[in-house]
Amino acid sequence: MGSSSKGSALQSSFSDAKSFASNPFGVFGRKGGGGGNDIMGSGELDLEEFKRRLGEINPQFFEADFGAEKTRGIAELLERRGRGIEPRDPAFERFRESQFNIFEQGAEEQRQNVASNLARRGLGSSSTGINQLAGVDRNLGLRREALGAQIGMQELGRRDNALQQSLGAFGQSAAAQDMQLNARSAGLENLLAIPALQVSQQAAINAGKLPEEDEPGLIDRLLGGLY
Repeated sequence: MGSSSKGSALQSSFSDAKSFASNPFGVFGRKGGGGGNDIMGSGELDLEEFKRRLGEINPQFFEADFGAEKTRGIAELLERRGRGIEPRDPAFERFRESQFNIFEQGAEEQRQNVASNLARRGLGSSSTGINQLAGVDRNLGLRREALGAQIGMQELGRRDNALQQSLGAFGQSAAAQDMQLNARSAGLENLLAIPALQVSQQAAINAGKLPEEDEPGLIDRLLGGLY
């Protein structure tokens, strides 16, 4: 549906990257952290480094494949088999054919044995011999019908099972599709984080350029006390 470990790894990447994009200062902005992983050495965000790391992580979201289409194809195949629509289960068709082949081989041996016994008794072409052979054929016909009914019941059971499996496969496909859509959404949110950070960074730069208020002198403080 290998595949589960791949999904877990991608989900882990989603969590890490979403955390990275939504709070880059928390992830990479630790002051005095003493590590090569810090983008902010002096308390300022290195936006180019952020873009670089996002470029490494984000493609996973847009290229994520949880097997939704493949699982849906399996579900549709199971549904068609469950409803008796072609293609039939090739394994069961081989089983059916082998069962009838075995039956026919046994039936032919039985006919030959009866015919041989009748011939030894000199009844091969007599009405008695013909009636006995006809009785053998009727008995074999009934047994063939019973075998067909038995195999038919097995096929119905397999069809019911295929329908139940198709429902589970459709559910898995829908879940995989939802995970894929979440991945795309996470990728888009990460891309939108860049202009938001650019605006925040520019605002911080502009705020740092505002002139400080002049410290009042002694005369100003005295006059300020009078008025």
